[in-house]
Amino acid sequence: MEAVDGVQVMAYDHDKEHSTFDGAIKDVRTLLDAGIPANKIILGLPFYGRDIKTRDAETYGAIAARHHPEPAVDQVGSMYFNGISTITRKVNHAVQIRLGGVMIWEIGQDATGENSLLKAVLKSISSQSN
Repeated sequence: MEAVDGVQVMAYDHDKEHSTFDGAIKDVRTLLDAGIPANKIILGLPFYGRDIKTRDAETYGAIAARHHPEPAVDQVGSMYFNGISTITRKVNHAVQIRLGGVMIWEIGQDATGENSLLKAVLKSISSQSN
């Protein structure tokens, strides 16, 4: 681990609900238990959804534009994604346990305006640093 700056944990594309909060915590715990220092773990945040039946993917921007999910909603029909509340929980957890940071797959898939997941990430980080 001395030779690497960080390990990016792609905590998504799991079976069924591909990117749950609990799944992300489990992925991080696996690395911590393997001896990887928390400050070298970068938690991946999906800015897309995945259909739990067909495994097809769709951008969060498209999901938000078509369905207007409430912040705490992570599923519309068989499409599972991370809403604003789940993204906020993941970022808060990363800050609280002092991970090296978060990464986004993929920024161009975000929604605009008040539905933006990136805005939720930035708001969460700024509230933690005050």
